Amino acid sequence: MNTRAILFDLDGTLHDRAATLRAWLAEQTRQFDLPDTYAPRFLELEDHGYRPKAQVIPQLVQELDLPHDPQTLLDTYAHHVRHAVLMPHAHAVLRELRARGVRVGVVTNGWEDLQRTCADRCGLTDLIDDLVISRAVGLSKPDPAIYQLALNRLGVSAQHT
Repeated sequence: MNTRAILFDLDGTLHDRAATLRAWLAEQTRQFDLPDTYAPRFLELEDHGYRPKAQVIPQLVQELDLPHDPQTLLDTYAHHVRHAVLMPHAHAVLRELRARGVRVGVVTNGWEDLQRTCADRCGLTDLIDDLVISRAVGLSKPDPAIYQLALNRLGVSAQHT
């Protein structure tokens, strides 16, 4: 079989989401003078992105008896991708695939503006052929329809991907 395309996830595959969050949390902790327990508890509660930050941050404010408005802390999350960290070797892998003529797609769940900014900050935009973002297309992983959409947009079949 001749591989004509590869689909990647963004967070945790090409983008080091954990490192990005740690960098953002360090900045947030300094900016708001938060206790040392804030960042580890945030990471525990947000469960690798599966729990909305709009639930996590108010819970943290309550649990840690913080004097901060939860919305103020939540508003800074929109800028966490300024700290986006690329996974080691991601650029080299993508360049090699493209040099071999393999089309590269990224399928990711999330908000369009955040995921596009993340891809840009990681220097991925020019190394991929398409970026399919769940909130932009109205489909989410693991729904097979989002993968079929990505294949259609790349012009390849599943058997060659």
